[in-house]
Amino acid sequence: MEITAKEELEITKELEITTMEELVKRMLEVSADSVVYQKIAAFVENHHMELIFMTAGELAGKLSVSQASVSKFFIALGYKGYADFLRCLQKMVGKEITAPQRYYYTSNSSHHTDDVIEKEVENLRLLKEIVQEDAYTSVVEKLAAQKNIILLSARMSATLLPYMKYTMDKLRDGVEMITPGQESWDYLSLNKKKEDTLILIVGFPRYPQVLVDKARELKEAGFELAVITDSRFSPLCRFSSLNLLVPTTVSSIFDLYSTPMALMNLLITDVSKKIPDVQARLDQIEKQDVLCHNFFGK
Repeated sequence: MEITAKEELEITKELEITTMEELVKRMLEVSADSVVYQKIAAFVENHHMELIFMTAGELAGKLSVSQASVSKFFIALGYKGYADFLRCLQKMVGKEITAPQRYYYTSNSSHHTDDVIEKEVENLRLLKEIVQEDAYTSVVEKLAAQKNIILLSARMSATLLPYMKYTMDKLRDGVEMITPGQESWDYLSLNKKKEDTLILIVGFPRYPQVLVDKARELKEAGFELAVITDSRFSPLCRFSSLNLLVPTTVSSIFDLYSTPMALMNLLITDVSKKIPDVQARLDQIEKQDVLCHNFFGK
């Protein structure tokens, strides 16, 4: 009997390894009767940070084993292959990687550029699945209909907010961007009516503590929170009713946010379809831009 896509997803969640302790336990089981697997498992346990920045070929070469053995090992662990394992490993330990560690590993990788590009292409392909989820549809509807939209983030994750704020302002009023240090950050729970407000939080590893604390505060105050983050194990998800989980590439000196940026673009496009008279608003904005000579040549 064939299983449905939903049933397959639930099975995958049950089998998902979420901690290094669980990974080591699984590797011990898989490698019990194979010297080659034991060699790979030992490297994964002791050098998992470095592994994030290595290709399957680099790992095989370092351990003097075949690339086929590397692939078979990670398939035996329950992954689709080495690339699938790396995505899961990044979720597990990505929040722990410091900038000095990233620089050290990336500067010593001979295939860094190609590897980063390939991983980012894989991440972008996953957007097709994300936009089909119920959470995505609900966020689109609320971004279009709710009176107040608050975009909330901190530290590096906050660099994504200006793009979304700028594009949302083209479509509707009532959008505000808030980050730590603003007066509105401290008094947000007092200045907005919770029944009229959706708070969209953007947060990726390393998750800013100030953002997690603010999410907890707003949740306890009764606000509805939606989150754009990288994993259902993100500390932000425990406070949100709507979670959009989008992967980032961490195998670089700084995280790549091109996939979250692409998700925001898709959100904006779908929100525009839900708001009446968007065409008239955009025409009015264009006339104002021409009148004010806001762009070169106009």
